[in-house]
Amino acid sequence: MINLDLFNSRTDLACENEKYQKEEFKLNGCNIVKSYHNDDIFFSIYTDAVINNISDEIKKIPEIIDNILKQVLKHLKINESSKALVVGLGNDKITPDALGPRCIDRILVTKHLFDNDEDITGLRNVSSFSPSVMGNTGMETSLIIESIVQKFKPDFLIVIDALASINLNRVNQTIQISTKGICPGSGIGNSRKEISFKTMGVPVISVGVPTVVDVASITNDVINFILNHIHKEIINPSNPLLFMPNNQNVSVPKEQKNKYIGLIGNLNEDELRRLIFEAIAPTGYNFMVTTKDIDQAISNFAMIISRGINLCLHQKVNSTQ
Repeated sequence: MINLDLFNSRTDLACENEKYQKEEFKLNGCNIVKSYHNDDIFFSIYTDAVINNISDEIKKIPEIIDNILKQVLKHLKINESSKALVVGLGNDKITPDALGPRCIDRILVTKHLFDNDEDITGLRNVSSFSPSVMGNTGMETSLIIESIVQKFKPDFLIVIDALASINLNRVNQTIQISTKGICPGSGIGNSRKEISFKTMGVPVISVGVPTVVDVASITNDVINFILNHIHKEIINPSNPLLFMPNNQNVSVPKEQKNKYIGLIGNLNEDELRRLIFEAIAPTGYNFMVTTKDIDQAISNFAMIISRGINLCLHQKVNSTQ
């Protein structure tokens, strides 16, 4: 019997959860999906600028993050005098998991200026740290953060972490910002204690990018790529070796799916994912996979996200600096 909880945990993205209410809009040229679940709000910013190295588009993304973070702060009733603690989750020695620590290196921290009564015009009281991971420290990450919160009493947290997706075209192409907080490692089936308002006692805003996808999800996507490729060649014959981008998919009728791939063609998208996961999971080969250019992607996203956070938190920081 398939472990449904484990299957459902393979993604950290709200935009991939069919149970959430969603609305779509554009902001500064990027597609945004706003998802709702209970009182939680999730913003998913979709951009292929990083994987395609489109420098002009990359420069726009921090302003989008700034815009959305300000919407989130307003929703949470957090004012400009509130103290922020920015936390970078993850293992800086494992590149796909190094997003949080790399962002922390670029956060503009100012708590020491406030403590020393220095000029703070246009700045917010901001501190930051990276707690590493339980495998390195032997301590539950959430308890480390909780201890810091109790000692320094920030008014809210911004927690940054690498995420997992169940869709190839979301890896390194989506930035999620939410009010829900985060459960470190949940996307790879290695959940730790959650970091949220419930556990910290202050609002927690999470920011993340999916950097990994599991083999079962890749298999599902590849089957769909093959189906779409076959169908396109039948309805519009051309060069059979021509690669068809995923964003050019056509709708393959169910009866045609059955004709192309037999019995599994009768399965809907969710049933196909579950079947693949059930077949692969017991083998131990359901590895988590990242892209070959992950080093550059993490570097770019660390710059983009930290820049967006700095723009949001400090009036003195502007888009031209």
